[in-house]
Amino acid sequence: MQVNETVADGLKHEFQVSIPAADLDAKADARLADLKDKVRLNGFRPGKVPPAHLKKLYGRSVMAETVEETIRDTNNQIFTERGFRLATEPKVTMPTEEKDVEAILSGQSDLTYTVAIEVVPSIALADFKTFSVEKPVADVADADVDEGVKRIADQNRDYADKGEGAKAESGDRVTISFKGSIDGVPFEGGSGEGIPVEIGSNTFIPGFEEQLTGIAKDETRTLKVPFPKNYANEELAGKDAEFETTATLVEKPQDKVIDDEFAKSLGLESLDKLKEAVRERMTAEFAAATRQRVKRMLLDQLDEAHKFEAPPSLVDEEFNLMWNSIKAEMESAGKTFADEDTTEDAARDEYRKIADRRVRLTLADIARINPGRRTCPVFLRRRVPQEAEFKRLIERWSGFVRKTLVSLDHRRNEADLEEIEQEIRLRLWQTLSRERNWDKPASFIRSVVLSVAIDAARRRQVRGGSAEHVGLEHVEPWSTGESIDASGALEDRTQLLAVLEELQQVDAERAEALGLHLQGFTTAEIGSLMGWTEAKARNSSWAIVS
Repeated sequence: MQVNETVADGLKHEFQVSIPAADLDAKADARLADLKDKVRLNGFRPGKVPPAHLKKLYGRSVMAETVEETIRDTNNQIFTERGFRLATEPKVTMPTEEKDVEAILSGQSDLTYTVAIEVVPSIALADFKTFSVEKPVADVADADVDEGVKRIADQNRDYADKGEGAKAESGDRVTISFKGSIDGVPFEGGSGEGIPVEIGSNTFIPGFEEQLTGIAKDETRTLKVPFPKNYANEELAGKDAEFETTATLVEKPQDKVIDDEFAKSLGLESLDKLKEAVRERMTAEFAAATRQRVKRMLLDQLDEAHKFEAPPSLVDEEFNLMWNSIKAEMESAGKTFADEDTTEDAARDEYRKIADRRVRLTLADIARINPGRRTCPVFLRRRVPQEAEFKRLIERWSGFVRKTLVSLDHRRNEADLEEIEQEIRLRLWQTLSRERNWDKPASFIRSVVLSVAIDAARRRQVRGGSAEHVGLEHVEPWSTGESIDASGALEDRTQLLAVLEELQQVDAERAEALGLHLQGFTTAEIGSLMGWTEAKARNSSWAIVS
């Protein structure tokens, strides 16, 4: 065997490998000899099939298996001898001409191929004991509590008929009946009767509510609005629609009296109890904001302490994942980069820096957990999905994911919400990379959301939050043709609380393994990282979550 390194450019390496045909023949003959005692052929007693006959029948397929095994073993030897830790899967390039392939499989030619790899650099871990952060503290003032109670009152206010001839304004509630059509043809799901719409709530497709401004009771209007390009129903996405709309009632919001009766309408004993609940909630929100700020400061220190070249392909992959998601979210919200006071090029640069940082800190964490591991488990076994398919998936589900997370009560602050959404996207990426099945129903997406919610709630519980206030009973149906009823939501709540209760009894080592499982690691990868057998990793991960 001959191995020549043809490229050594930073973290990128390429080798040209040549394996003599005689070596392949010897390995293939050994496989055929082993096969002789296992095959059953008519006209021959077991173990008495002539080798030449076996070779005639199975020689080509056995040689193909031999070539595959030889390439794998040879590559592993090359990487091990040089102490490489792979960042990505090796890219093997073999002869493609039919005559060349036939010469190799028939044993008439040496096997020559190239293998290109990208490696993980040597990582010098910082002394974490030297890190320090200043934790900000904020008290909840009485004025903050009063403002919070007022917001709740505004959300639960009543409406009263504005009277004959009154025109609808922003903030009013208009009850409408409508019939939608595209190019004059009605479409499925495009009509409704007695639907209340609060002007300015942005619950309908963009442009719909605004055109109700000024409408009066019994007035009919034709509303012209385009469906968003990333609308969940692909048959309607990007198309111009018309809705013949009639207002049957125009109502004005009424001020809500904030007293004990109002508190009782919310299920609390008194106004004091309501204020107490609001104070607790705001205290938790302030604590979450503090945690997020501390986390950012800690990540900044980790970033500064671990400056090394990240594998370019991993950075590209992480960037593309984030960038596709950001673009989809902006299109969904109808925003441009100018609305964010930036440019697309500036945003690209910023997100590429974030991608580089994420990859470096992930690799540093893996080096901390298992410094002797030769491969990079996060990326090595990942099969890169088709980016267009993944983009369509994110465009279809991102809005529903956020609504569900809000209903799951992950709204303590915007940064936490974005972090959880990113974790969901990474989990989807990892799962779909392995399965190559992009046609996922609402139940699958929702199960991913629930899984991430369990992990987030576990982290919150460890930091002293409440496991009881998860809000799963308020999960809203997703408008995807697959409804999610209240009984399913309550079932999920029961499952989540049961898991959290179990997690309180788990020791630190097992909790770390479960955390890896919830991040999308396979049981084999967990076993390698934890120094366990695969069976122990499987039992430790699934004993709780199954």
